[in-house]
Amino acid sequence: MDFACVIIIPPLLEIRQFNWTKILDWKQVLGIFAGALIAVSFVPQIWKLFKLKSAKEISLPFSLMQLLGGVLFLVYGIILSLPALIITNIANTILVGLILFAKLKYGKS
Repeated sequence: MDFACVIIIPPLLEIRQFNWTKILDWKQVLGIFAGALIAVSFVPQIWKLFKLKSAKEISLPFSLMQLLGGVLFLVYGIILSLPALIITNIANTILVGLILFAKLKYGKS
């Protein structure tokens, strides 16, 4: 019991003492919220693409530019160590990747 307390308690104290406001201040939270809204906006389209199994109406250049833009914005966020850009552009890149996948799979039908 004493051994477990020695191992578990110090890391918990470090987490409790860590100043999360330095990483996630209101500006970062605002950025994450904005990015989350953009990411969520892709979900109904993705749902419809896979439900109907049709992507004729989706533009391939649009999908490719969205994917490239998301990847470049992700790299930009990593270079500048901006958590809001990193988190939201990972989600956006995955979702746009799903749209591109659906376009390639169902686009000709």
